[in-house]
Parts: sequence; C-alpha cells; structure tokens
Amino acid sequence: TGEFGKAFQSLLSRASVEEDVSLKWRHALDEASGLAGFVVLKSRHQQMLN
Repeated sequence: TGEFGKAFQSLLSRASVEEDVSLKWRHALDEASGLAGFVVLKSRHQQMLN
C-alpha cells in the first residue's frame, strides 16, 4: 500500500513479472511484514545487543 505499493506495482509492470511469481513475492512480503523485532531505546554497541 502507499508509496511502496505504487513502486512495487511499477516494478511488476516494467519487469513483465509472471502472475505466479508476483503472487509469491506478495506472499513473502506479507510474511515479512508480520515479523517482530525489538526497539533499541538507547544507542549501544552491537555486541551488547546479542
């Protein structure tokens, strides 16, 4: 959706991506959007985050 959705649709049009490939990409992006992470509130060395 939004600007990303417009750019993604433009890519699909320009690259002549097949429908099945497009659906796989959309599914992968949907899955990735649901991944959780964590927020670093203060700047720390990366070693301390592990």
